[in-house]
Amino acid sequence: MPRQKVVTADVINQIESWVDAGLSPNAIAEKIGCTLGTLRVRCSQHRISLRRKTLFRRDEQTAARSSKQMIDPEEAEHLALWVPQPILCGLRRRAALKGISEVALAEMLLKTIVEDDLYEAVLNFRGNQ
Repeated sequence: MPRQKVVTADVINQIESWVDAGLSPNAIAEKIGCTLGTLRVRCSQHRISLRRKTLFRRDEQTAARSSKQMIDPEEAEHLALWVPQPILCGLRRRAALKGISEVALAEMLLKTIVEDDLYEAVLNFRGNQ
């Protein structure tokens, strides 16, 4: 009995959107139930890039660099967060549009919320109390 194909035409058609959404090649392979090697071969055969597309602009690159320079490693602490996949994909998409990493974008968002005391505005506390 022949083995059932995992990488079907429907799957091939979705791979680019998963890459655009920020999924890594490992996550895509796991999602469709094949090895990373199989995914790479099939994508190569169909001329599909597994590399994330990023849009870089000179002023945003400079802003990202200056943002990193503002943090004094002596004063920084490490915070690890578990983020649901859809949220992380959205964060990665927006960060890619700005030409920065999702970590840099998350840092900028948190910094702005704290410095401008935007907790209520972001969380819409009035409706959640």
